[in-house]
Amino acid sequence: KMAEDGGRRLAIDGATKSELGVQVSRLLKSWKYELETRLQTMQGFADGVHSEVKESQAWQDDHVARERARTLELVGEHDRVTGLLAHHFAQVGGQLERELGALRDQLARTVDELRPVT
Repeated sequence: KMAEDGGRRLAIDGATKSELGVQVSRLLKSWKYELETRLQTMQGFADGVHSEVKESQAWQDDHVARERARTLELVGEHDRVTGLLAHHFAQVGGQLERELGALRDQLARTVDELRPVT
């Protein structure tokens, strides 16, 4: 009888226990080597994937931090410009009120001057 493993054959008929022991030992060592090799390959692949995930996460974290900083910068700039505009409009509004008051006073004087004296 023959036991087969991926092309390797274990000759059982006519083999002594010692010979079978040697054959089984070689077969088990071969399987162990193949399994260890496959495990190392899979571990290498897993390590590579893990490394890529870490690199991607680091890039994303850096990108998010840069975007957050830029957003805060833009918000600060917006607040600064809004404050400047509010100050400018307050100044312009005050100036307009003074000029309008002066025009009212001038109009009132002109009306008084144009009234006929009775």
